[in-house]
Amino acid sequence: MLLLNLSGTKGLVSENVTAFVHLHELNVSETSIDNHFLIQLSLFCHRLYCLNISRCFNVTNEGILQASFSGCLAVINMSHCLLGGESVIHAIREYQCTLVCVKGMYITPNLADTIATLFPDILEIGIPIICGFFFAGSSCLNICGWCRGNDVTTNLLSHDSWLDPYDF
Repeated sequence: MLLLNLSGTKGLVSENVTAFVHLHELNVSETSIDNHFLIQLSLFCHRLYCLNISRCFNVTNEGILQASFSGCLAVINMSHCLLGGESVIHAIREYQCTLVCVKGMYITPNLADTIATLFPDILEIGIPIICGFFFAGSSCLNICGWCRGNDVTTNLLSHDSWLDPYDF
């Protein structure tokens, strides 16, 4: 299995993340996953390319900072999470994500300045793509498929799969 959609699953998502080791895309949006789940996922799922944790209110900045998705994770949806700019910076720097959706997240003006300074290309050419990021009264050039209205939160197996992130 390469894709798994657990969006909105009631109750606990399995803590046994070893069942997910071969996944390329995982959607656990609107579930009760927490920092422990995220950290375990990062340790066992080295092929994970796209992760949707939007509206996962038990995931904190500490979970993002402690997880180690280095090198494999390219796309992460953190929209409407209770996270801050530190998580965005970490996802791009440490996870090496090329697309981070931050729609509905509160990023302080100081951290917005830091993000714009660390990644100046986002303001000019939109790379890395930080969807939903606002700086100096303007938004980033690119938006992701989630925010464009593609229903990937309910159907990861659609033709809008993130396996080719430049084809959206």
